[in-house]
Amino acid sequence: MDALAMLREDHRKVRELFRQFEEADNNAMKKAIGDTILVELNVHSVIEEEVFYPAVRRQGNGVEMVRRAEEEHHTVDGLINELTKMDPSDKAFDAKFHVLIENVKSHIDEEEAEMLPHAAEVGMARLERLGEQMAERKQALMRTPNGSSASGTRPKTTSGTRTRRTTASGTRRKSSTSGTGARTSTARTKSPAKATATRAKTTVASRAKTTASRAKMKAKRTVSHAGSRARTTK
Repeated sequence: MDALAMLREDHRKVRELFRQFEEADNNAMKKAIGDTILVELNVHSVIEEEVFYPAVRRQGNGVEMVRRAEEEHHTVDGLINELTKMDPSDKAFDAKFHVLIENVKSHIDEEEAEMLPHAAEVGMARLERLGEQMAERKQALMRTPNGSSASGTRPKTTSGTRTRRTTASGTRRKSSTSGTGARTSTARTKSPAKATATRAKTTVASRAKTTASRAKMKAKRTVSHAGSRARTTK
């Protein structure tokens, strides 16, 4: 399946889930359908942000469309983060979920009207390769809790804004790579310096010992010579 067909299929599926949620007549059904919706939205957003959007961004005039879509994802993120902490029995749950539905529907309409036709310009061969990458990523995500990425992190957008959350708690973990590298570099830098200082200290001590030994030997020779002259004089 090519990338555009895959995205349209995801859109169709989530619209159907929205309909089922709105027709659910008890909290248990709303909870089950709502949880499914949140997983589907999370997985869909991840494959868009990691695979599809970067491809669109590389096309001419695609940067602004991607930036706007990422900001819409960010808005939806906030709603999803709140809904994951709520129960259907909460008074605000229905109202908040309907706000989520309206935001996602608007995003889908805009994406299908502008971004997908724009992306189609790259040709079917390229779209099929993108579709394969997206399908592979989707399968991996569906095997993780809540459809989150395995690392729990998401890349930053080119505009500098953070992309949507990928964990149920909505938290992100900072990368420790740079800190580790810095500590390793520092350790490596300090080690030669310490070794140099140790060698210098050893050298000074050795020279001092040698000098003292030579002075002692010289003193003994002087005393010996003095004794010999004294005996000769007698």
